Amino acid sequence: AELDFGPCFTVTIHENENNEFWPRSWTFSYTDEECVDCFGKTKLGSVNVLLTDFWKNEGSSRTITFDDFSINGNKMEGTRTILNTGFNDLQNLTFERSFVDASYSKGDTATMTWESNRYVEMIAGYETFVAADDEYLVTGGASGINFDGNSFTVTISDELYYKKCA
Repeated sequence: AELDFGPCFTVTIHENENNEFWPRSWTFSYTDEECVDCFGKTKLGSVNVLLTDFWKNEGSSRTITFDDFSINGNKMEGTRTILNTGFNDLQNLTFERSFVDASYSKGDTATMTWESNRYVEMIAGYETFVAADDEYLVTGGASGINFDGNSFTVTISDELYYKKCA
């Protein structure tokens, strides 16, 4: 099935051969060079999403890949994965988020490459359907090469707190 969201953005829902609901996959396609999102960023290309199971089920994973995808002419590549690692000792849902072979190119002038692993604990909002009350703690880090060609390493030394929506 294909859903049309205007002149430059479509979502394709890929059906499973066995008619089962899971896994589910979608392709978000930005087909017009004038496709501007609500933040004023021009997007072009495709983003692919594969979800193996309902995101709250332990072991479910979401994989995001990019096909010739750019934001304001800057190309994004890599594979982002979010794995549900189940409940911790505090009975909070946990996730491992990784980004491998990631790169962001500023036109033809510079490219940044990196890999990251973050560990996420959902400390509020699990019981509700809406995301507005979701709260998280995040640890982990990243490493790579910045736009100037210098190596970097980032480590979250104190848990970061964030609320999904305000």
